[in-house]
Amino acid sequence: MEKMTSVLRFLFLLVCVAISRTDGDVLSSKNWCVARLNVTVPSLENYIKKTCNERRCTEIEPGGPCYITTSCCPKRRKDALRHASYLLNWDYKKITRVCDRTLGRITYIDPSYGEKKGKKEYCKYP
Repeated sequence: MEKMTSVLRFLFLLVCVAISRTDGDVLSSKNWCVARLNVTVPSLENYIKKTCNERRCTEIEPGGPCYITTSCCPKRRKDALRHASYLLNWDYKKITRVCDRTLGRITYIDPSYGEKKGKKEYCKYP
């Protein structure tokens, strides 16, 4: 009976560690939710428009540190990826604690960009 109690305690401890590890990862600044590269530009733009209609998006609007805009094709895709990534990560870190797997994926490489000094603004992801 004592051996069974020890096994149960050990299993309980493992479950507690696993749960705390999962919660810690979401709150950690060592992972980010970013847009998937295979998502179409119209899908990304629809997500951005829908999200910004529901709340303020000052970081990715003109004058914000994460605002980028170009009109031509390859750069337009890059802009949509950056803006959608910022919003996906904001929701992931600050609101839902879930990365939308249809549009996003988890990365362990900081997607922040820009220069801290000089003319360019620094876009720091939460």
